[in-house]
Order: sequence, then structure tokens, then C-alpha cells
Amino acid sequence: MLPYLIVLLAAIFFYYKTTQFDFEAPDGRLGPDAWPRIVLGLLALVCVYEIVRRVFFNAAKTLQSDTPHSTEATPSYDSLTSDEEDEPSYPWLLSLGIAMTIGYVALLETLGFFLCTALYLAGFIVLGGYRRIGVTLAVSLLGSFVFMFIFMKVVYVSLPLGTGPFSYVSLLLIRLMGIH
Repeated sequence: MLPYLIVLLAAIFFYYKTTQFDFEAPDGRLGPDAWPRIVLGLLALVCVYEIVRRVFFNAAKTLQSDTPHSTEATPSYDSLTSDEEDEPSYPWLLSLGIAMTIGYVALLETLGFFLCTALYLAGFIVLGGYRRIGVTLAVSLLGSFVFMFIFMKVVYVSLPLGTGPFSYVSLLLIRLMGIH
């Protein structure tokens, strides 16, 4: 429970810091304080939820262990989680995922947000074991476009366009979305 308490206190502290931003948002637009406040508020809610859940779950577990057990076989929490230890692990998949993330960050400026994100999404779909190429391409291209739309049109974040011929794809999509 301690990590959740520490993160909750940090979220409260940083939320307070966002109240000190010296910026007036134009009418109908969100200021630079809006998204950090939303994210920090959600983070604080998740931490409060987890703290409350753990307090009540542990209290219920303690009460359950204090009562005499019936003759019926009831599975304990430990027996339910022991099955997870028997499942195979794939450390090489984790390593590939980390390498893909590092590659994504390294290529973002060169390929631009749209192309780099589409490749990243497609790579993770394939890495996860999904083999239908048409669906993979559709999901990665549509997902990349949706992310680009949300970041540029809704959140007003400037994204890397790419260099050389890669920037033409980004500029075309920006025109299609009506971003000026």
C-alpha cells in the first residue's frame, strides 16, 4: 500500500503545482494546465481506489481467516494465485518489446509520428502473435491516424513530422484533418 500512498502524495503535490501556471487559456480552448490536471486527478483516483481496496480486502481476508473453517473445501487466495507461477514466461518477447520501444523513440524524428507509430503498433500486434496481415495493417494505420488526430486536433500537441520524404505523409494527413 505504501507505493500507492507515495504516488498519491506526489500526484497531489504536482496537481497543486499546476494551479500555479501563469497562463490564460483562450475561449473555447484548454490551457497547458488542463491535461496534467486531468491525468494527475485520474492518477490520484486510482491510488485512492487501490488503497481503499487493499484496506478492505485485507480486513475481509483477516476476518475470514479468524472464523472457523467449514468442512467444505474453499480455495484460498494463495492457491488461486499459484496457477500464475506455472504459466510460461517469454523474456525474449519482453526484450523485443523494449527494443521496439527504444527504436520507436530513436526513429520518431526521422519517420514522423504517423509512420513511426503505425510501424510500432503493427510490430506489437505481430509480436503478440496475431497473424492476419490485413487486420494488422488496418488497425495500425487507423490507430496511428486516431492518435495523430487526438494529439493534434484535440489536445493541440505538435508532433514530429519526419524528415525528407517522410514529412510528406505527415503534411498530407495534417491537410486532410484540417489542421492549420
